[in-house]
Amino acid sequence: MNIKDLWESQNEQDWRDALDGYWEIPSVKRNISLERSMCRIDAEDVKAFGPRECYEFLMEEYFRWKFTECGYLLRNQKRLWEYEKTNSLSDLASIKDSLFSFDLANACEGLARVERIRGLSWSAGSGLLAVLFPKWFGTVDQFVVKGLCEVESLPERQRVLAMIRIRKGKQVVEITSQENAALLINIMRRKAAELNALFGRSESDPQRWTPRKIDMILFALRPQKARSKGTLKLATAKQIRFRAIGNLSTLKLSVMTKAQVRYEAERLARKWGRRA
Repeated sequence: MNIKDLWESQNEQDWRDALDGYWEIPSVKRNISLERSMCRIDAEDVKAFGPRECYEFLMEEYFRWKFTECGYLLRNQKRLWEYEKTNSLSDLASIKDSLFSFDLANACEGLARVERIRGLSWSAGSGLLAVLFPKWFGTVDQFVVKGLCEVESLPERQRVLAMIRIRKGKQVVEITSQENAALLINIMRRKAAELNALFGRSESDPQRWTPRKIDMILFALRPQKARSKGTLKLATAKQIRFRAIGNLSTLKLSVMTKAQVRYEAERLARKWGRRA
């Protein structure tokens, strides 16, 4: 079922099936331990973190969960590392503490506070708010925007469509303000409230619908980009080796040895008709 049809569905099983689909996404399954850890976060534990614990949680857990692309991960970890480099972990802890002292109903205020953490933008910061306060926040990203654009009955659809621009012939999602990010969060809040009213889910019900669950569904049902052989970017064996070995070293993966990478690189290069 696509998001357009699901959005109008009054069958809770349809929504449950869509939520279950999140856990079948290959990128989620590859990081299943970290994914489950993010779903089990106790905000009170994070609230009690000291400066070092806060830094390590963000560096080793949250950033690795949020930034799945190696380049983004390293770039944003470098920015976060500046707290340690400049002996200012206490500043980071102060920002963390501020996340527990505002009205959670005020999405703009939450985004303004979390964005102060180095390495986090509105989008990445909304993810942190979502795992800490899933009853109040959902993650704001390109998949949420693209998914909501598919819902023709959405009252704010024109405002959401305006977040997609054309750059060099390609669609690019641009969430240019806190107000736009808060708009997306409030749409997810409203949908969760509608589902709870429709399906009789109380405040204390563990099966209660939340903005976080709505963002997981939007991610699971995101429109897929059509692929064809013409879109493949060919590479020489040398380029394949360089990129693959670089990723293995950076991410400390042990799935393949360097010798295996070299072998596969040569094989793929021959298959694609490119020489080193």
